[in-house]
Amino acid sequence: MATLRELTAEFGFFQQELIDAGGEISPEIETRLAHFEASLTTKADSIAYVLDHLDAEAIYWKAKASDMQKLARSFSNAHERLKDRVKFAMRKMGATEIKGDEQTFSLSDSRKKLVIFDQEKVPDSFLKETIVTEPDKYAIESSLKAGIEVPGCMLEPVYMLRVKYSLKKKE
Repeated sequence: MATLRELTAEFGFFQQELIDAGGEISPEIETRLAHFEASLTTKADSIAYVLDHLDAEAIYWKAKASDMQKLARSFSNAHERLKDRVKFAMRKMGATEIKGDEQTFSLSDSRKKLVIFDQEKVPDSFLKETIVTEPDKYAIESSLKAGIEVPGCMLEPVYMLRVKYSLKKKE
């Protein structure tokens, strides 16, 4: 079975032969063209099968990745909760150190953490204004579609491949 690349190259040869023949389709070209069309039909079906399989694999592995991320988050959360429990217990007991046979936990003061519990009560002198400047994509796209040049911007063609299933009977 020919590869997609080979079929694409073969199509280019057909085009050139038709140009060279002034648009006349000889019996030889017609036979080769029929073979090309049959090969292309088989290749299209094969590619559609592979696309379906790859899509199913992607869905499966995305679900697996999501499950693994949830599991990793669960372990991370359990890790943090256990550390918090040890800190809470040490503070409650007034202990700065707990020694085991192999490990030692020590509790020390670190930099204080800012907590803003009511932003409405923060004085204006402690507020800052943030201005965000970003391209207006809608206006740029509208201008480009209207034929107005926008420096640094262009409309790039996007192609979408659609796969339709046809249930034609082979003759």
